[in-house]
Amino acid sequence: MDNNPQSKKPNPILKNTMSGFNGLVTGIFDFTHYSSYHSYRKSIARLSLLLMAIVLFWLFGGFLIPYSQRNLLSSLLVFLMAIYLFSYYWINSKARLLKRDSQVLKSQLTLDQPLSKYWNVYDGWYDDEQRQSLEVSFVNDRSWIANWIDILRAKKKPHHRLSDPDVDALQRYLISLQNFSSADVKYVAYATMDDELKNLLLSADIKLTEIPERKYLTKPGRWDYAAARGGFAYGLRKYPQFQAYLMDINPDDYAKRQQAELQKKAKSKQQRSNLIKLRGLQR
Repeated sequence: MDNNPQSKKPNPILKNTMSGFNGLVTGIFDFTHYSSYHSYRKSIARLSLLLMAIVLFWLFGGFLIPYSQRNLLSSLLVFLMAIYLFSYYWINSKARLLKRDSQVLKSQLTLDQPLSKYWNVYDGWYDDEQRQSLEVSFVNDRSWIANWIDILRAKKKPHHRLSDPDVDALQRYLISLQNFSSADVKYVAYATMDDELKNLLLSADIKLTEIPERKYLTKPGRWDYAAARGGFAYGLRKYPQFQAYLMDINPDDYAKRQQAELQKKAKSKQQRSNLIKLRGLQR
């Protein structure tokens, strides 16, 4: 038996080596994957600014560069577009795992009921020692070309993004988070939304608590939002103000709401049955 106290001390060389190795692994993961939906959206926003700069340079670069150096202008535009395309591919490659985990997590937390394709859930960063957050997004992230095609195919009248089944899936998801929470950790959901969506969720008995810190705000892309609303104007002059909210629900209120809906459907079914019988007697 070794009674030498020195032998019980951790090896500083091994400790530093493992710490450095863990840091390297973490660094590689962070370089190739996004840890939260918020960081992904920030990268997309910066990329949109680059595309805007390229378009402006293409429109007005001819006035800044002499005609004799137009070849330089063309070369610069090609170089900038190459940077944009590579960055777009890299960002979406990094987000692939984030989006895949979103679908897996959503399917696990909706009580084996139908899912909604109009909202998704991702790892959030509104965390502390006793709180783990998940961020809900109410728009689908796609390329601007796909969004424009969707808008052109949409009806002229703007449509709302969430139907009753979509809201019901969100309610069940919030209840599931409460069931997964414990005394050690509480799981919370938050989302960035406009006033119209806020009012819709409030009418569905979903409690919303405003998050005052702007850093937790994750604005949707303009054309993602416009495609969700069904009109080009929503990506321009009708692009609204947004606010981040914590979402919660009282399971008892949800149960009462479901019971009322079932009674309403049963009553409507009975009324239709009586109407059919009455028509049969009249014949």
